[in-house]
Amino acid sequence: MLMENLYSFLSYLLLAIIIVDFLIRLLRKEGRYTKYYFTYLFLTLGIALTLKIIFRVYRSNEIDPFAFPSGHASLAIVPFFIYERPYFKVLWLIYALFIGYLRILAGVHDLIQVLFGYIFTSIGILAFNYLEKDLGKELHRKVIHLGLGSIIGYVTFIRPIYGIYLMFLLLIVGAFLYLIRRTYFVSFFLREYSKDESGREAFTFVIGILVSSIIGLFLGINPYFIAFYLAWVDGLAAIFGLRFKAKEKSVNGLLGGILGGVISVLATRTNPLFAIVIPLIEYKVKKFDDNLIIPIFTLLLYILLAQVSSMGLYYLSPQFPF
Repeated sequence: MLMENLYSFLSYLLLAIIIVDFLIRLLRKEGRYTKYYFTYLFLTLGIALTLKIIFRVYRSNEIDPFAFPSGHASLAIVPFFIYERPYFKVLWLIYALFIGYLRILAGVHDLIQVLFGYIFTSIGILAFNYLEKDLGKELHRKVIHLGLGSIIGYVTFIRPIYGIYLMFLLLIVGAFLYLIRRTYFVSFFLREYSKDESGREAFTFVIGILVSSIIGLFLGINPYFIAFYLAWVDGLAAIFGLRFKAKEKSVNGLLGGILGGVISVLATRTNPLFAIVIPLIEYKVKKFDDNLIIPIFTLLLYILLAQVSSMGLYYLSPQFPF
């Protein structure tokens, strides 16, 4: 047990090297490295946390209750795709493999869980690089939303009150950053990730989830599903719409939203009706901010189905035990 704890501690310590490297690149004002680090890390967290909650391979004695895929392995392979020189790629690959090996020695993952951590991240980043040629900045922006929503949803699933605390913390940090928005570091992220360089959409993103989640908690509902639907339905609707040279509110966008709805259904075990209704609402409602509309209507649909199923229509239950 002592050695396993040591291996686990070392894996966390080594993983922190990625954050240190990101901060060094940020302080040195190396825009390309900073941007891709930031985007790839959020993309990786969005994919890994969503897959963890879809498969729900339980484990004990860890802060994170789910083992598949390995989050450490998923994150550890990110620098391999950022650096271009072969020498650095080899070093970062060895680094990623060593962290995966430590997770196996610690007894918190098996080989399959570690390998799929590498595989899923690699597929996600390669798909991102392919789409970026056409979508540019908007793809980066939507990936951040997708990752942030998945993080909020995952934390809320583990313990709802922690999700609320996290969102309040994000708003406080966001307000502080807005006050210093003219500094290089903040203006860089606003320029790269905000439509109008104000950060307004990030604010409404968190507010929409927070308000709906507080109402859900008041009604005795774990509202973690709200963040997943906003992240995946809105994210994939925008990406599909832009990829096929159409506006976000298009049939192509609707198909992307439905795919995001299916992913959210699998992650949250909610009624498959959500996968159709929420994308349709996102598609039809054009005058209001999706960051507010999707969370509100997702919660309302959940409440409506709960009421209908209580009348004996159990197939309309908001939660399905897949």
